[in-house]
Amino acid sequence: TAYRDMLDFPNAIRKYREVLEIADPADFVAKNSRDVLKSAAETIQKHHGTDLDTFLNSNDEFLRACDAMDQGEWSTALAGLQNCATQVPMNPPTHGNIGICLAALGRKADALAALDRALEINPDYQPASSNRAIVEGMEEGTPADLSEFRFINFAKEQVER
Repeated sequence: TAYRDMLDFPNAIRKYREVLEIADPADFVAKNSRDVLKSAAETIQKHHGTDLDTFLNSNDEFLRACDAMDQGEWSTALAGLQNCATQVPMNPPTHGNIGICLAALGRKADALAALDRALEINPDYQPASSNRAIVEGMEEGTPADLSEFRFINFAKEQVER
């Protein structure tokens, strides 16, 4: 399965919003939900440079692009991921997956640039480092052998460590 970073976070945000729709605004649960949503919005703005709704919409598109990657629909996935990068430019997984799509399409130089962008955003983003080493060995114009690529849930691995 293609890399799906932050899968649970957007769902949690949506659940907190649902609580606000049904809870008494004066209730502790509603206050807590507002506080969590405010904190999440501040974190997204700080780390991703965008608002919460844009981040959530981009995440939905990211997941659709991952599904396209799983189906080998590299051009479709690439278009979706590029749109994600426009919406939320500071997300390493988006740029890393752009690199994978470009490698699958035989675009070595562009794939390296995308993986470098992921590493520029987060130098510790291991999937981009691993995949970059594979792309370096490919030939421009020849699709990469994707069996060598590392597809992981980076966020989940970070939490488990």
